[in-house]
Amino acid sequence: MTQQINYSALNDFLDNQTDDISSIYLWYEKLSEYDLEGNESPAELETIFHAMKFLMSFSFTAAEELREVAEREAVAMAEKEEAWEEQKIALKEELDTLRERITVSAEAGDSTEAFRAQIDSLREENRELEKTNRDRDREMADLRDRSICGSL
Repeated sequence: MTQQINYSALNDFLDNQTDDISSIYLWYEKLSEYDLEGNESPAELETIFHAMKFLMSFSFTAAEELREVAEREAVAMAEKEEAWEEQKIALKEELDTLRERITVSAEAGDSTEAFRAQIDSLREENRELEKTNRDRDREMADLRDRSICGSL
């Protein structure tokens, strides 16, 4: 069973060209369920034809708007992804730099310990040399004293 079309209301809808989505969908539903009976007047057929053109135009426009929105969102997402990738690379480089610093610090710590050990070794050697010098100074003083005492 086909629905009856209120041509007066349909003409009002077409004359007003409303942006009311609910009205547009209501007429879309009515016209999509309507089957031509063959007894429509040429004016009624023309009204149906104009209504279908309007609905197709509306659908096309809505699809274009959705496509444009989807494209803008895709571009925005690509830009965000690129920014995140750049940030990821920057953070990775910073992490590598910090790891290198830690490694250098650890190696410097090892070098410092080696230097300390070498310094301690040199200090010990210096003490031994000072002791040897003191012993020689005493021997020289003793030899002087003996030579002074022996010449008197």
